[in-house]
Amino acid sequence: MYNPFIQFEPFMIERLIRLNMVYLVTQTYSRADTTKDAGTKIHLLLTGYESLELARKHRLVLKDKFAAIIQLNLPAHRAKLQSMLYTNSPYRLWFAIIKNKWVVEKQINHRFKDPLLRYIKSKTNWRVGYDDQLRPQLVCIFGELYVHLEHGSKKLEIRLSNLEKC
Repeated sequence: MYNPFIQFEPFMIERLIRLNMVYLVTQTYSRADTTKDAGTKIHLLLTGYESLELARKHRLVLKDKFAAIIQLNLPAHRAKLQSMLYTNSPYRLWFAIIKNKWVVEKQINHRFKDPLLRYIKSKTNWRVGYDDQLRPQLVCIFGELYVHLEHGSKKLEIRLSNLEKC
C-alpha cells in the first residue's frame, strides 16, 4: 500500500502547540503495515486540528478502537503522546501531512496512471486519452486517502484503496 505520510517525531509536539493545532485525532493506520516493523507495532495516524469541534467530527466518524482525541494543551495527554513515541512503545505514529506535495503527485501519476484511466473509463463519461496528462492530487479526509482529479469543469474523488484494487 502506498504511504505518503511522515512519521511523527517528538519535536512536532511543540511545533503543533505553537501553531495552535492542539487537537490530534488518532486512528489505526493500515497503510504503514508494510514497513519493517509490521506485526510488531500498532501503526496509528495522527491528524491535527485547531478546533475541538472539527476533531470531534473526525473522531465520531471512526469505528476504531484506537480512535481518540489527544489534547496537547493538557499535560497528561502530552505525556501520553510522548510515551507513545519511545522506541520500546508498542506504537509507531504517523502524521497526516505530506512532506513534498509535488513528489507525491508525481508518484501518484506514475504509479496509478493505468488504474486511474481504467477507473475513469469504467465509472465516468470523461474522454481521456492515454497520452493526456492527469494531475491527481492526494487528499486526506478523516484519515482516508482520496485521489482528486479535475477534467474540464468536472471533478472526481476516488478512494486510493479503490485504485489499488484496479
